[in-house]
Amino acid sequence: MAELETKTPAEQKIYGIDWTTKIHPATITDSDWDIPDGITAMSHNFAEQLTLVKLDGGTLTEDYTLTNTIVTSDSEQFQAAIVIRVRAAS
Repeated sequence: MAELETKTPAEQKIYGIDWTTKIHPATITDSDWDIPDGITAMSHNFAEQLTLVKLDGGTLTEDYTLTNTIVTSDSEQFQAAIVIRVRAAS
């Protein structure tokens, strides 16, 4: 099941996936994010066992599923998803 995260349309916010329990002791050698239309990836990065994506925008009340695909130092490939819920500030 995808992890749920929340942001407002005006926020630029960083989200991440900690892959440690899934891939340890391997490390990430490549990371790619599938970003749906309507929300913008400002940047993305990875290190060791963590992937990050900085997001901007989104339409109020919309939910966006982002899929992160990684390749490890053991040449294995894994995917995980996070759901970004765009909501009004509370």
